[in-house]
Amino acid sequence: MSNSRPRDPLTPSKVANALENEGISLSEKQFLMIYYYLQGSTKTEACVKAGLRPESATVLFGGKKVQAAIAAVLERFLVADAAPAALRVLYQILHDNRAAPGVRVQAANSLLDRAGFDAKRLSQAAADGDKLDSEKTADELRAEIAALERELSNRARDVTPDAPESPNDAPNDAPIDPQIIDIFE
Repeated sequence: MSNSRPRDPLTPSKVANALENEGISLSEKQFLMIYYYLQGSTKTEACVKAGLRPESATVLFGGKKVQAAIAAVLERFLVADAAPAALRVLYQILHDNRAAPGVRVQAANSLLDRAGFDAKRLSQAAADGDKLDSEKTADELRAEIAALERELSNRARDVTPDAPESPNDAPNDAPIDPQIIDIFE
C-alpha cells in the first residue's frame, strides 16, 4: 500500500459528470455549494464559499433538487470509487502475510459477506436441509415459484365494488359543470 495521498474522487469534473448523468442541472452557485459541502464544509460554510447567504443554508439544502444532486454524486462516488477501493484493501490485507491472522480472517469474512456468502445464511440453509437457490434445479425453482404464486394469490382480496342494487344507486355519469372544475385548478 502506498503512503501517497489518495486522489480526490470528488473533483469538480466528477461531480459535474455525476449530475449530468442523472440529468440534474443546477445553477453555478448551487453546484459550488454542493461541491464545497462534499469537500467537507458545513452547509453554512458551503453557502458562503459559493457566494450565497449563510442563513439560506437550511432552505437550500432542504430542497429536493439539491438533495437529489447530493445523493446522485455520493451514489456514484460509492459505486465507482469507494467500494472498489475498500475491496482492494480487504484483498491486500487477506494476502498480507505480515498482518495478524485475526485481521486476515476478518478481511476474508468481510470479502465473503460482500460476495453473498453469508455464513449465517449458509449454515441455516444447511441446518434446514434447504438448498441454496444456486444449487436447485430448474424444476425445483419452478415448483418454488408456483408455490409462492399460489400463496400470493390466496392472500389477494377482491376489491371490486358490488353491483348497485337499483339504477338510482349507480354512480352519476352526468357531466360536471366546468365552473366547478375551475375552482379546483
